[in-house]
Amino acid sequence: MEIHSSFLGCTRENLLYQVLCRVSIWKSLHETLNMRNHFLISQILI
Repeated sequence: MEIHSSFLGCTRENLLYQVLCRVSIWKSLHETLNMRNHFLISQILI
């Protein structure tokens, strides 16, 4: 059950785990937005 719950993402009761999960999600979202912004900026400059 412990292994299964870790696959579900941020659903574990462990507060530290939830914080780390949210940070990793935020970082991946941030990187995606940065890539999109770089693409848009390069399109505008060209």
